[in-house]
Amino acid sequence: MLASFRHHVVSGRVLPAAVALMALGSAVAAAQGVSPTSSKPILVAALKANADARVQGQTATNFANGDLIVGLPDKLAFLHFDLKSLPAGAVIQSAELVVSFRSLSSGSNPVEVGKVQGSWRETTVNATNQPTVQWNGTSRTVTPGATVIYDLKGPVSAILAGEPNYGFALRGDGPLMYGYSRETAPAPAQQPTLRIKYLVP
Repeated sequence: MLASFRHHVVSGRVLPAAVALMALGSAVAAAQGVSPTSSKPILVAALKANADARVQGQTATNFANGDLIVGLPDKLAFLHFDLKSLPAGAVIQSAELVVSFRSLSSGSNPVEVGKVQGSWRETTVNATNQPTVQWNGTSRTVTPGATVIYDLKGPVSAILAGEPNYGFALRGDGPLMYGYSRETAPAPAQQPTLRIKYLVP
């Protein structure tokens, strides 16, 4: 194609055949979702939870500083991430919730993620005042010591488009699993993280 292009450039003028080749290249790039002249860099944000807590049973006790324990019979974990650091108009390419668990307990637990539907505070949420959660059926099998990843591209995109950001929740349907919270993680790498890749138009 390069040779053909050269053969149709005379005295600094681009002849029709060369124009056709350039148009073809632009059409192929557009079909692939890439700018024919330049491509936007994919940016990455690794957001740490700015609030997390668990609720359990029917107790009004707040567990803001403990592990994010999930499992039967009735333990849930709430997590919130501040998305305000993302630029206006950001186009989400992927959004992944990353949660690490202690090497405690035994067996496995299908842990589901959901979108929280009301406001809550890390220092006051408990089983008697917890907000409702829209569970979406997305589960990951958790075993002791595991790190699990949930695809949250849809919910994060919806929040950036204007939906309220009340955070996310986790619930299990098996033995208790002890997730690290932002307070109990031994290192930043084990803190709950929302990993987002995005483009800026």
